[in-house]
Amino acid sequence: MTHTRRRRPCSRRRAERSSPRCCCTVDPAVRRQTGQIVGALWHGFSDMGAVEHDGRFVISRGTGAHVWDADGTRYLDATAGLWFTNVGHGRTEIAQAVAAQLGSIAAYSNFG
Repeated sequence: MTHTRRRRPCSRRRAERSSPRCCCTVDPAVRRQTGQIVGALWHGFSDMGAVEHDGRFVISRGTGAHVWDADGTRYLDATAGLWFTNVGHGRTEIAQAVAAQLGSIAAYSNFG
């Protein structure tokens, strides 16, 4: 059985709908990037059906305190990836330390 969500009309004014962050705007570049990401990424709080269907706002990369969307627009990552990237994105010394650790052991259970 397939369930189809009924879409509510956008409550934003017409001028706001032209914004790239509006849920009604479906940019072809974002839709292409979204198609690639949806197959590989699932966030616990994301409505992936909406992402796949609507081509919503997708972050494609990050460096330092900034992130970029699929269209190349730069944003300040003011929430630092919700606290876990407060050291910044793209830190090669951290990536190297993680790679070294994963080379010896990835994880071990504390429960036995």
